[in-house]
Amino acid sequence: MKRLAYLLRALRYPEKRNSNFSLLRYLLLEPRIFDGVSCAMQLRDLVRLGKIRETALEDPFYARVHRYNTGVARKKVITRTRRAEILYQILSVPSRDLGKEQLLIVGPRDVHELLIAWLYGYRWDNIHAIDLYSTNPKIAVMNM
Repeated sequence: MKRLAYLLRALRYPEKRNSNFSLLRYLLLEPRIFDGVSCAMQLRDLVRLGKIRETALEDPFYARVHRYNTGVARKKVITRTRRAEILYQILSVPSRDLGKEQLLIVGPRDVHELLIAWLYGYRWDNIHAIDLYSTNPKIAVMNM
């Protein structure tokens, strides 16, 4: 009987949506709009793609990983996958003000994943990222 009461209460008084999801963010999550904005942001960073350093690395594993990742970035150029989006959907539960939270993204490759995090409610200033190389000033070059 209690389960039915919970169900009826949920239907009558649904939980309010996260206040950080403005109309702009909802529109930007639409596939065509998202792809256009993401591509534009990545194209802006394309100039920096040629500046990825081919450094002599002592650790063979780290050198192999670095070579692989920079190779993928140079071949792919524009990232369109939204595979990380499910993680941000999970992180936004329970509903709360994500704009107050700090976020560290490890290995985003480019600004694409940072955009997804911002669209799900994190403040741009509170999003931090590290990777083995960087095509965007927001991504610090670091080995985790």
